[in-house]
Amino acid sequence: MMETINDEDSANPSVPNLVELMENIQSRAGYDSSSTDQEVAITEYTTDEEVSEEYVSDECHSEEYISEDEFSEEEIISRAPNAEGKRVASPSPLGHQPLDKRPRQSTAEEEFDIDKVVEAIEQNPLWTMDHKAALLEKYENSLRLLVDKVVVMQLEAREEAKKNEEFKGQMKKYREEEKKRQEEMKEYWEEDKKHREEEKKHWAEMRKFMVAISKAFGVAAQGENE
Repeated sequence: MMETINDEDSANPSVPNLVELMENIQSRAGYDSSSTDQEVAITEYTTDEEVSEEYVSDECHSEEYISEDEFSEEEIISRAPNAEGKRVASPSPLGHQPLDKRPRQSTAEEEFDIDKVVEAIEQNPLWTMDHKAALLEKYENSLRLLVDKVVVMQLEAREEAKKNEEFKGQMKKYREEEKKRQEEMKEYWEEDKKHREEEKKHWAEMRKFMVAISKAFGVAAQGENE
């Protein structure tokens, strides 16, 4: 029946050929599907590239992420067309590449040995820490006592300095008074010197007077005798 219809359609030029029409539809559908798959692949590739860049910013530019060079065009698996001209979906969608199974390199913060931590905890048990805390408190108390003593010594030194200033003031006044007294004594010794000189003169005059009197009495007695 189909063969007769095809023969009649081929004989009649006004009727389109159904076989050619179906092939054209299938080829167009394959082209549209291939272009759609390419757009999906490009979108997934761009999304995965943005995710990798965010992962790099979160991990502080560590060496654990996969660089953009690894997403080369050679690693993209091409989809083989099927018998109808359509592309078959790949087992793993593009953009979801297998995880990097290389050994992870630890950062500087992760480089520690748990055995050393355990050993340190065992060597410093709680009672030892309490003992150290008691010693620390004892040292703090002794340090406070020393600080208090230093403060008291500073206050005493200030009081002593005030007393020294007062004593210096008193000594200054005493020296000034002593200087005045020495000046007064100097005046007194000068007056006493003058007084002694006058007294010396007086005794000299008295001696002269006695000599004159004795001479006068001597002359008078001699006259009486004669």
